[in-house]
Amino acid sequence: VTMGLDCTLWQITMPQLAELLDSDEAVEALICGEDGALEAKSLYLGSAWHVLHFCITGEAEGNVFPLSYALMAGIPIADDYLDGAAYLLPHVVRDVVEALGTLSETIIVERFKEEACGNREIYASQWPEDRSDEIVKYFDRLKRFFEEAALKRNAMLRHIV
Repeated sequence: VTMGLDCTLWQITMPQLAELLDSDEAVEALICGEDGALEAKSLYLGSAWHVLHFCITGEAEGNVFPLSYALMAGIPIADDYLDGAAYLLPHVVRDVVEALGTLSETIIVERFKEEACGNREIYASQWPEDRSDEIVKYFDRLKRFFEEAALKRNAMLRHIV
């Protein structure tokens, strides 16, 4: 049995970010959903995150600003303590929103079909081509989540594990 790599995002206020930057334990509590953890709205993307990253950026990896910051890039937090956690400051969240707004559903579907037909190094890429409607739903959820965070001038925390 292999462990899956799942992705969750949280909208966090600047005071919450300050608290998280001050305490690796606070980061772990939020990510693990422990009692007493900071309250923050989350979006769980499961293992769809890497296929979604490809559909957004057209690349399996890459650190191209701002699109790759939606799911893969960011500033590491609790780096030695908690692998795979990173955050985005509010101005970066706004930049991601603007960039996501330039992508049409057609582009997402075309890239999804390209990925489904290609032999790429995409985690959980065994998605059949007929699931393009599902990846569009994930894209829409991600876009709305970032838009809401930008409206509230929130930062974002991401964890992939």
